Amino acid sequence: MDEPTGTHLLEMRNLKGEMSINNNPSFKSKKSMLISPLIRAVRRGLRMTEKYLNEQKDVEKLKITDTDISGRNIFHLSVQREELLEFVLETFEKHDHLIQALHSEDVNGYTPAHIAVLHNERKSMHILAGVDKKIYTIRSTKTGQTLIHSAVKSCNPYIVQDILEARPDALYDKDNDGKPPQHYAAALEECFLLEFLLSHGADIFETDKNNSTPFHMAADAGSLSNVKLLFHEDEDLLRAEDNQGRTALHIACMNGCRNIVSFLLENGADPLVKMEGGLNCLAVAVMNKQDDVVKELLLSDHWKDLITEWNGGAKRGFAHLVNKMPDNAKILLDRCVVKSDDKPQSLDYHITYDFFLLEPTGSKPPMFDGLQAIIDNNDEQCLTHKLCKKYFSVKWREKGCYVYLANLLIYLCFHVLFNVYVALIRSAMAFRLLNAANAVTTNATTSNNSVVRPNQPGAIVATALIVILTLFNIFKELVQMHSQRWRYFKQFSNYFEWTLYVCVLYFMFPVRKAKTERQFVAAAIANCISWFNLIWFLRRIPDIGTYILTLQKVFKTLVKMLLLIVLFCMAFASTFHLLFAEHSRFENFPIAVLSTFVSMLGDFNYDSLFLEAGYYKDIYTFKLLMFIMFVLLMVVVVNNVLIGLAVGDTTYVMSMAKVKRLRQHMKFIMEVESSPFARLPCFKRKEDTIVTEYPNHKKSFTDNVNRFLAGETTTFYNVDEVDDEGGDDVLTQDKIEEMVQTRLENYHKKMMQELKDFHSDMVEKLEEMQGSS
Repeated sequence: MDEPTGTHLLEMRNLKGEMSINNNPSFKSKKSMLISPLIRAVRRGLRMTEKYLNEQKDVEKLKITDTDISGRNIFHLSVQREELLEFVLETFEKHDHLIQALHSEDVNGYTPAHIAVLHNERKSMHILAGVDKKIYTIRSTKTGQTLIHSAVKSCNPYIVQDILEARPDALYDKDNDGKPPQHYAAALEECFLLEFLLSHGADIFETDKNNSTPFHMAADAGSLSNVKLLFHEDEDLLRAEDNQGRTALHIACMNGCRNIVSFLLENGADPLVKMEGGLNCLAVAVMNKQDDVVKELLLSDHWKDLITEWNGGAKRGFAHLVNKMPDNAKILLDRCVVKSDDKPQSLDYHITYDFFLLEPTGSKPPMFDGLQAIIDNNDEQCLTHKLCKKYFSVKWREKGCYVYLANLLIYLCFHVLFNVYVALIRSAMAFRLLNAANAVTTNATTSNNSVVRPNQPGAIVATALIVILTLFNIFKELVQMHSQRWRYFKQFSNYFEWTLYVCVLYFMFPVRKAKTERQFVAAAIANCISWFNLIWFLRRIPDIGTYILTLQKVFKTLVKMLLLIVLFCMAFASTFHLLFAEHSRFENFPIAVLSTFVSMLGDFNYDSLFLEAGYYKDIYTFKLLMFIMFVLLMVVVVNNVLIGLAVGDTTYVMSMAKVKRLRQHMKFIMEVESSPFARLPCFKRKEDTIVTEYPNHKKSFTDNVNRFLAGETTTFYNVDEVDDEGGDDVLTQDKIEEMVQTRLENYHKKMMQELKDFHSDMVEKLEEMQGSS
């Protein structure tokens, strides 16, 4: 039978030759799992190695090239222990495979010399160099790394110095990726080793296969000290690009190295350079979710150019930040508000607002990417930002207030005319029916002259006006449908408006004929919706809008509980129907449900239903018991739960009124800007997106009214929303002195201006007198 591959030592006996592992049934017979006894002895140290080798008769026949599962031979294992390495080398000094074993690589591509360098075993390197003169030329076949690469990676300047003294050309060695030693040194945290290599002539512009310089490697590793060192060597490294068009600034932004980004920006790095794909530094940082770097870029002087050159435009860039990084979106809004250096109480103090992020795109219909993102994410800090509030105010003054007042005036005319017309027609019909019932023909004939009939001229004129206004509103709805597309059908209020106008037209025609009962039902529906629609119009007024929001929230809560309330009502209604079927209030099940619901409000009819024995005296006690259960459960518990929910909803709405009102303003402004009416010459959009405001200047009455409707002025519930441009309102001694000094300066400016005017007038008069003489 042939021996296993190698020698008989691979039979894996222990050092005493006892108990072969091959006899162990759990042993996996894999060749890679077999470990030489020599390797096992070296692993256990110098003493066990000496003992093992002394037991061997012919040392020269031992296979020193055998390896363990990691591909390491006895020299890989002994280089970290100098005495053991010296002993092993002395023992196998004349072995035929010594050089082969010293050049053998483990699974990672490291030779024993690489292992010694990586573990900073300088003396072991000297021992190996004494045995093999070519030890410094060894290169890994797997990675292409020479000893100087490993020495730099282990951050040992003494071994690097030894390698350069023995072989100066090692400074130009490159691994399989084309990286020289300075690339490895640039990736270290400290800069002393890179500085040492540069002092020996290393090229800072040397590139690897990816065209990356040491400057790129330092930025990639986040080594600020190496970045500073290389920058001070040559500033042209700031413009060096790899094969993907990335500068060191791109790489720092990608890896989230804010300190390096800050240093590079301060020293002239251009963040507007685009890599492959047209991405600038801001886009790279956002794509890699580096919040701190994005903040640093937005706080730099290049913030506006960075967001403007975003793929798709600044507005889409801002929308992306709102979706992914709302805190940085707020910083971007902060940069769009610039306060002057004048004192806050000075008349010259002004605030400049730049709305380029919020303005719609030039598409048809215009798209509000930024505003839509704020609405979709319900971002409170962006909604309540002073830039957004000022944008709403400006747009309200330009178009919103006029469109709103025009709509309100037209709707008021329609509402008043329709309600008066329906009331007069219904009164006339009721008067005739009552007269016919009482058979009082004389009074009916006399009174008929004062009631309104559909065929009278006044009624026909009113009908024409109502129909015209209704058709105008229908046309307006069609225009909104065209501009909003599918979004129009997602708004529940639009269905109510269509119901209103259809019911109005159904009631109005035919004009000269008497109205039928179905027409009056349609009129009743239209009348109710008309009042609700009028209330909905008033939500633009700040205080009233808060009440409407409260009612809306409470109604939604009631609808959520409606199923539960109906089930409770049906439970008691079925019981009361069986007990009181002889009474009109519970004669059938639907009426019983309605009566039970009304009884929740306190209308029990207690005496006739429960106190009297009625038809069935035997169930008198049971009736009282059911009545007590009804009072406790429906009147006390359910009603109090509804009141508690209503109070909770009211508190919530009052606290969130600011955000909800601003959301409504935002949607209204977007609808106005997207509507065809905004294209009228009087509503032509201004191209300038910058607005300058002087808060200390007096404002006109019209401006104050617009500010009130826009929600800028203080009301009982939004006292915390007053513009804070003036700073803290707490009066201190320093602030009082500052205010007095500011007013004195303002008076001084006015007096100087008056003196200049007076002087110019006197000069003109003297010139006229001299000319006349």
